[in-house]
Amino acid sequence: MKNIDIERVHNLYNSGAYAENTSNWEDSTGLQRANALISALKGNVSNISTVLDIGCGSGGVLRQISASAPDHSDIFSDDLRLLGCDASCQAILLAKRSASDITNIEYREALAEDLNQTSQSFDLVLLIHVLEHVPDMLKLIHEASKMA
Repeated sequence: MKNIDIERVHNLYNSGAYAENTSNWEDSTGLQRANALISALKGNVSNISTVLDIGCGSGGVLRQISASAPDHSDIFSDDLRLLGCDASCQAILLAKRSASDITNIEYREALAEDLNQTSQSFDLVLLIHVLEHVPDMLKLIHEASKMA
């Protein structure tokens, strides 16, 4: 189920075109998305210590999770580690700048397939507003499921 090819993905998200046509990589919705996620997790899961956000953009969701985690000790562990990955070097640069003082977040320019080869696993894998941006949605879902 190919939507767009990988070359187009890299060109679109690294050329500046996407950033010019969105408001700060849609970072302004990070608070709403993180709050909705926390509401969905409440009462359903606990002791999450690792989170991977695939297609993290400029990192707003992970920054909000990091900031909110102490108030949600029923969901997140005290040693919470957050990793965001995105195909766009521009988005990752913004994410790193915005989280430079947050010690439990790491951002990497990478595709899910790249991370999958590291044998890392995560308690929670997020695909928030990302499926329509990838060449093969089913492949991404499969790759993400192998990391959870």
